[in-house]
Amino acid sequence: MTNIFFKKHFQTFFAALFLLLVYACNPDETPVTNRGSAYYPMRNGNYWIYDVRTVTYDTLIQDVTRIYQKKLSITDSMINAEGETVYKIFVHERGNAEDAWTYTQTWSLRTARNGEIIVSEDNVPYVVLINGAREGTSWNANRYNNLTEDPVMLSVTAFQKPHAGYDNTITVTEADERNLIFTNERYKIFAKDVGMVYNRQSYTEYCNDQGGETSCFGQFIRAKERTTTETLAAYGRL
Repeated sequence: MTNIFFKKHFQTFFAALFLLLVYACNPDETPVTNRGSAYYPMRNGNYWIYDVRTVTYDTLIQDVTRIYQKKLSITDSMINAEGETVYKIFVHERGNAEDAWTYTQTWSLRTARNGEIIVSEDNVPYVVLINGAREGTSWNANRYNNLTEDPVMLSVTAFQKPHAGYDNTITVTEADERNLIFTNERYKIFAKDVGMVYNRQSYTEYCNDQGGETSCFGQFIRAKERTTTETLAAYGRL
C-alpha cells in the first residue's frame, strides 16, 4: 500500500516538473491572458468622456476655436489569431453635455504578447504605451504602420507623479521643443486604474521677420497655431 502511495505521488511530481520545463523552454506557446495595463484598463463596458478644445490660427484663419465632447466606449471583444484579446471601441462626439451623442468611428485596442498596448484608428495601429514602462523608456509608436519613413519615438518623461487630482500618473511624450521659431508640445498623461486623463497636441510658429522696423523675431508673436487638448471629464462602466 505504501509503495502504491509513493508511486502515485512521484508520478504527480514528475508530471508537474515536466510541465514546468515545457513552459520554461516555450514561453511563447502559453495562452495570452488580458494583461491590459494599470494605466490603460481594458474591460468590456469601460468608457471615457473628454472635454475637447481645438484652436486653429494663422494669417487667414484667426482664432477659430471649437469646443466639444468625445466619448470612447469599449463595446465588445474577441480573441485574434495570436491569442490576444482585441477590444472594439466606439467613438462618439457631441457639442455639449445636453446634446445627443453622434457616432464618428470605430477603433480597436489590444495588448500584444510583448506588452505593447496598441490602438488602431482608421485601421492604422499605434503603440501608445508599453506594460512595465518606466521613466526613460522609449519606443516607436509607428512600429506597425508605414505612415512615416522615420520612427515616431515616444518616451516616458514622468512616472508615478500626481496630476490634476490623480495620485499616480505616467506621462508619455512625443515632442517637447521650444525655441524662437516654434513650440512643439505633444504628450499624453495616463492615470493608474483610470486611463488617459489628458492629451495635448500643440504646434505654434512665431513671427520670425528680421527686417528692420518690422522685425518681430524673438518676440514670440504667434503666426500659426494648431492646438488640441483633451481633458477627462468622466469615466466608468456602461
